[in-house]
Amino acid sequence: MLEFENVLRKLGSFGPYQRRVFVLVSMFETPVAWAMLLPIFLNVVPEWKCSDSSNASLTYNSSFTSNISFLLSINDKSCSESGLLCPEASFTKEIQTIVSEWSLVCDRKWIPGTITTIQMCGLLVGALVMGQLADIFGRRRLLYLAYSLLLAVSLGSAFANSWQLFAVFRFFIGALVGSVMVVNFVLPLEFVTPSWRTFCGCVGFWAVGLMTLAVWGYFITNWRYLVIGTSVSGVFMLFSWWFVPESPRWLLSKGRYDEAEAILKTVARYNKVDLPDFSTLRKVSEISNKPEKRFKNFSYWHLFRTCQMTKNSLIVMYGW
Repeated sequence: MLEFENVLRKLGSFGPYQRRVFVLVSMFETPVAWAMLLPIFLNVVPEWKCSDSSNASLTYNSSFTSNISFLLSINDKSCSESGLLCPEASFTKEIQTIVSEWSLVCDRKWIPGTITTIQMCGLLVGALVMGQLADIFGRRRLLYLAYSLLLAVSLGSAFANSWQLFAVFRFFIGALVGSVMVVNFVLPLEFVTPSWRTFCGCVGFWAVGLMTLAVWGYFITNWRYLVIGTSVSGVFMLFSWWFVPESPRWLLSKGRYDEAEAILKTVARYNKVDLPDFSTLRKVSEISNKPEKRFKNFSYWHLFRTCQMTKNSLIVMYGW
């Protein structure tokens, strides 16, 4: 929408108001990163020991620092000849993870990695579904709805009483992470001109979440308390609701001109620039929204409509 870009330039391509929206929306990435990357600590294999039939205790060390991965293998000698975990096995209390909670070693060592895979499947589903829903119902409401559900589901996972139930929770956590990140990426871009979209699309707070998660994991070694802490501390982002508006571009595409103009006027006041003339923008939007002029609804299948589109889509997907 060329006329909308012209209005944004007059309001300030990346003025104070746009910077505020960008920072507030990007801050969602920090607690979302916590929820997404928690398996780094949840799947650690603590030290554990197994007593043989003569009651001689054999201890098997799994250094915390050398086991930061989603799935760690245990020396075969730590398990019985059949690959099963010996009945006398016990885990250290210094680190409590889902591995020690449900004895996910030996013949069950595949479970932590499988749970992470299930989470990533949820991520794909959430991203695909939310992209379409955000085009229908708007960005702002769905961003806060998905984020609120993410906090609730993540908190609920701390009380799972079996690894199977925990896997179900991780699937929905993945789906909600994908949902939040899709809207979180698009919303700030619709407030800035094309010259600033690369910056806004590449710079964010995901790395902040990754770094601060290390602090969480250092001080909290009980996996249930770690999940509770990262979930509850993310509630503060919900208070940004009153400072993040709906996308005016989306409002214009839905024919909600008065709401879009009200937001653009707020941008002009905040950026301390003269109020531009919105009459041309309104006329262009009204023409574009007429039934005979409206573009048809697009779906993901259109990304593979031609050979060139298919090639470009696959390159972008591989890059991500």
